[in-house]
Amino acid sequence: MPSPFAVGNALLIPLAAPKPPAPPPPPNEPINETSTSPEPSGDAEALEHV
Repeated sequence: MPSPFAVGNALLIPLAAPKPPAPPPPPNEPINETSTSPEPSGDAEALEHV
């Protein structure tokens, strides 16, 4: 059987390793969001009433 220290190191090493930065969102997402909202001004009016 592997020693508990070896198992602990195997679990701690990947956790301690720095994670790669999250990739930036593709430019298609914001473009789709703006295109899906037919009247962006309507949202602003709704926020003003609230």
